[in-house]
Amino acid sequence: MPRFAVPEALVTEILSKLPVKSLICFNCVCKYWCSSFQTPRFISKHYHNNLKSNNLNPILKRFDGNANLVYFSQLSVEKDENFLVKQNISLPFFMHDSPLVWGALLALMVKSECGIESPDDVSQVELYSLKCDSLKEIPSPNYRPLDSDLSNNCLDGICYWKIIIGNSPYEKVMILSFDMANEKFSVSPILEFVEFFLETNIEVLVFNGSVGVLVYLVEGIDKSFDFWVINGGVWTKQFSIESIPGVVNPLGFWKNDELFLLNTNYEVVLFDPSTQELKVLGINTYLDHHREYVSLFFYVESLVPINGIQEHKDHIIRQLVGDASNNY
Repeated sequence: MPRFAVPEALVTEILSKLPVKSLICFNCVCKYWCSSFQTPRFISKHYHNNLKSNNLNPILKRFDGNANLVYFSQLSVEKDENFLVKQNISLPFFMHDSPLVWGALLALMVKSECGIESPDDVSQVELYSLKCDSLKEIPSPNYRPLDSDLSNNCLDGICYWKIIIGNSPYEKVMILSFDMANEKFSVSPILEFVEFFLETNIEVLVFNGSVGVLVYLVEGIDKSFDFWVINGGVWTKQFSIESIPGVVNPLGFWKNDELFLLNTNYEVVLFDPSTQELKVLGINTYLDHHREYVSLFFYVESLVPINGIQEHKDHIIRQLVGDASNNY
C-alpha cells in the first residue's frame, strides 16, 4: 500500500485539539512531537482551542466542619457520570484560615494591621508569579473584593470583582478590575438600579465572552435571575430566568446556559433553561459543612509549565472517591 504524507500543519492542528493526558502519552512517539508540545506557539494554540471548545472542568469548594478544614472536590464531566466526585483535595496548611480564590492566576493577600492610632485596616496586595516563584507587592486599590459564590470572573487577562464604595446609607456597588498585563486596578460602576443591595444580590461574572452581573432577590426560595452584560459602557439585559423553586443561591453557569445552584437542602443542582428541568446532582453540602463556604470553580486543561514551583506532596492529600462518597 502506498504511504501518504500528512501535512505538518494538519498534524499540529489535530494534536492541538487533544486532551492533555493524550499529549503526555504522545511524548513518546517521537522527539519532534515531544519538543513541539513545549513550544509557546503550540501551548497557546492548545489552550485557546480548549477555551473555544468550552472544555471546562468544575472544582467544588466546601468546608469540613468536623476537621475545620477547607477542601476541594474534582467533579467528573464524563457522560452519564452526572458530575460524580472524582477525588477530594485537602490543603492542611490552611488549617487556621480559609483560602479565597480571586481569579485564575491572581493571588491577593490582604494583611490587616490594626493599631491604637490607626483603627482602619491597611491592605497590602501582592501578586504571585508561578514562573519566578516569588511575590511582588503592587499598589493597593484600597478596596477588598466581596466574597462571592461565583468564581468565573476572568476574561482576556482581566479579573473582575464586586466591591462596595461609601458609607451607609450611601453605599454603591461597583466593579473592581485588575489587568494582568499592566498590573493595575480600576473601578467602574454597575447599573444604576442596582443600589438596594441589602434586598438584592449582585454577582459579577464572565459568561460567553462578556462581563456581566447576575441579579436576584435575597429573600424567598423561588429565585428569578436577570443577567446583564456591559459592552462599550452600555448595560443590556441578556436574558432572565424566571422562578426556580427551592434554591438558595447560584454557583455558576455551565455549558448551554445551564446554571449550577445550591438548593434549600444544601445540594448542588443543575438548571436547564431550555427544558426548565432542575436536576439534583447528589452532591451534599450540609451537616458538617458551612453553606457560606460552598463555591464552584471552572478551569481548562493546559500545557502551560509551572516553572519554579514544586508540589509539597506531604502537604496535599488526594483521596479517590467512589459513588458512595458523593454524600461526603
